[in-house]
Amino acid sequence: MADLRISELRPLTENQIVSADLFAVADLSATETRKITALDQAKATVRLIPDGTIPYGKIDPSTIDIPDGSVTADDLADDSVTHEKLADNAVETNNILDGAVTGPKIDPSAFNRGLDSTLGLIGITNAVLPGTHAGLTYNEQGLITGSTALIPASDLPVATTTDVGVVSVPVEGGLAITGIGAISIANNIAPSTQPKITYDQHGIVIGGAALEAADLPVATETAIGGVSVPTDGNLRVNDGAVRMLTSSVIPGSGYTKFACNEFGVITDATTLVSSDIPEISADNITSGMFPTERLANNSVTAPKMADYSTCLMQEDFPGYSPDYYLGMLWWQPSTAQLRVYTRGSAGTQWSPVGFGALQANNLRWGGVFDASTGTVAVVTDFGTTAGLAAGAAIPAPSDELSGLYLICQKEGNAVNQPAVESINFTPGDWLLCINEQEGYIHIDAGSTGGGGGGGSSYLATLLDVELAGLQDGQRLQIDNTGIWRNSDVLDGGSF
Repeated sequence: MADLRISELRPLTENQIVSADLFAVADLSATETRKITALDQAKATVRLIPDGTIPYGKIDPSTIDIPDGSVTADDLADDSVTHEKLADNAVETNNILDGAVTGPKIDPSAFNRGLDSTLGLIGITNAVLPGTHAGLTYNEQGLITGSTALIPASDLPVATTTDVGVVSVPVEGGLAITGIGAISIANNIAPSTQPKITYDQHGIVIGGAALEAADLPVATETAIGGVSVPTDGNLRVNDGAVRMLTSSVIPGSGYTKFACNEFGVITDATTLVSSDIPEISADNITSGMFPTERLANNSVTAPKMADYSTCLMQEDFPGYSPDYYLGMLWWQPSTAQLRVYTRGSAGTQWSPVGFGALQANNLRWGGVFDASTGTVAVVTDFGTTAGLAAGAAIPAPSDELSGLYLICQKEGNAVNQPAVESINFTPGDWLLCINEQEGYIHIDAGSTGGGGGGGSSYLATLLDVELAGLQDGQRLQIDNTGIWRNSDVLDGGSF
């Protein structure tokens, strides 16, 4: 092969090198190039590696095979082997020298259950005063050092009224105790049932007998006790049961009169008769009411009637009351008018007595009305009596309203009542009720002819109205006789 540079030679891999292969080496000691086998080269290289220069990471652990016993203690650096490097069960008891492991060498966290290491010494952490109690002897670490078969009596606490403890059982206490600690009552009698017993100072029954009369306390007015039943009394004893003497009266509940003996026992019973009831003063009757059927016909005479019991006599309107009865009368002195308390379709009301048709009625002023709305504006006592109310609509004509008139206060034609529909009323005009059949009429106060279709002819027919020489502008005026007359004189009267 021609001479080639090293860089020009064919490569040789690691796996292709064998121990007989040769390497060229420059021997500096001989100043010449010499040959060396691959095996010798490898040995020389290992021999010439400085100590401690090969990192552990460069060594494949699987390629290291250390013979047993080849590594001695001198070969290991101090503190170089940690416990993590030891395999489980790698250190056996015979591998540890006697006394080789001291207290400080043991991990403090390994101590438990009352052990610790103090000043290099392992011991029990408990510390008590040594002594003997309840038969047990223990040292200052609380370890039992001796015992006895029985607890000494001096070690047991004595029982009190509040504390649990041991007790003794003296013979004089009424109790007995056996050698094995069984307690019983120190008394024996034959079992029996007796109402009377005998007991000792310990409350233990020591005898018994049947009750005798002398054993029972005698009853008094306040204390329960035994009693006797004498034969002369009205009671009898039969097998211990006390009973009343038998009476000849047949049992029943319909009796009202009785007879009894000195013991209060009923000996006779009958019903009351009229002669058995004594006369009773009316002063003793303080409650209740006599019903109508208790009063005989025609039994209430005039002297028994109270004032105003049948007729009210007053000027003011009496109103309505549940104390009034239908048919009650009211007489008004100033007008000599009589009314009766009645009930119609509109409810209770005071109706004129004997007025009937217009000719039988008196003229009366009921109030003031508003012709623009057809409503009552002001109500007089007469109007209230007739059932009118301020602000309400003018009522429909009726026989009860005969002779009642209203004076127009505000002009209008809204009085929608029979016979006056659409009639225009002016202030001062009258709205007069004839009766239910003929309705209302319009009286023009400024017309001498009466206006409204002959109103003056109706007024003249009223019992308390007298018209004569009618003139324009006249008005009706009541005089001291209670009669309404036409007049052109305005008399203010006395106030």
